[in-house]
Amino acid sequence: MTEDPRTWMPGVQLVFLSTPFLLMLSAMAMNACVALSRDFDLLIEAIQGNPWFERQKNLWGTASFKSRCYLVWSACGVVIWPKLHVRRGHLDADKMDNLPRGLRRRMIIAIWLGFTGFALMFLAIGAYKLGKN
Repeated sequence: MTEDPRTWMPGVQLVFLSTPFLLMLSAMAMNACVALSRDFDLLIEAIQGNPWFERQKNLWGTASFKSRCYLVWSACGVVIWPKLHVRRGHLDADKMDNLPRGLRRRMIIAIWLGFTGFALMFLAIGAYKLGKN
């Protein structure tokens, strides 16, 4: 498809350009909900004793919204690639089993929404750059 996106109907262009941002905002909102709810305490309990996560928690703290969001995003990386973190010694495999299944699923969905939105954003930018005359 070599068609210039600028020639599309305005409504289609709006959907094409806003979808990546909506996906990324959805991911951020899901993790903000975890950071502001008691799920955050469940997450901290499940990963407690993990040396890497404990360093992150000591560095950022758990009091502010910003620090809690950062810790949730860090934990999402641990949840989505646990074998990598176990191999590096950042994570105890038994500790990840303590994480509630629903919370783990929401974190995985949030991180993939963020990745997908980011990829679609680059695809949209590429389509507009390639369509430029």
